[in-house]
Amino acid sequence: EGAVRALEMALSELPKGVFPIHHSDRGCQYCSHLYVEKLTARRLAVSMTEEMHCYENARAERLNGILKQEYCLGCSFRNKKQALTAIDEAVLLYNTKRPHLSLNYETPEKKIVVEVESYNEALLALDAEPDILQLDELKPAEIQKIAEAAARHGGRCLISAAGGIDKYNAAEYAAAGAQFIVSSAPYYAKPADVAALLNR
Repeated sequence: EGAVRALEMALSELPKGVFPIHHSDRGCQYCSHLYVEKLTARRLAVSMTEEMHCYENARAERLNGILKQEYCLGCSFRNKKQALTAIDEAVLLYNTKRPHLSLNYETPEKKIVVEVESYNEALLALDAEPDILQLDELKPAEIQKIAEAAARHGGRCLISAAGGIDKYNAAEYAAAGAQFIVSSAPYYAKPADVAALLNR
């Protein structure tokens, strides 16, 4: 009953015309006729783990448990804004401050990333010698100029491009000097088998 109420709440906030995939384990609450009927009535695809494969969720459950218990995300919040801020802070701390046993008690992220929105900002940031320079909403021609400037600074700073990048223009950004791209396009694309070919 609680799972159905949570689903109804989530469906009520789902924008019209958006049809995400609902993925879950095979818990009886997710397999119930009532729950599945609500999903199919909203035209959502239903995805479940393979039968008896509880270990598929182990990593996600471990991370969720850490975020809830160590970073208090299992608490109640006054409003949505407060909850989103707490989530952002928890993920940042998890990735930058929390030692991980699987990494010999190192943190996953030990890189300094500076986001810039113009050529002049990029030049100032390069003087600070960040590990990664993330170029937001810049055109490939601007990225090329900044990549050349980064090379003159010793070439140790990696160039990342973000904003407006999709499968149609990603190659253009890479050719301009972006060593990796940040894009939300895969999250909104239709489900597909994905393959990556890395060339050096």
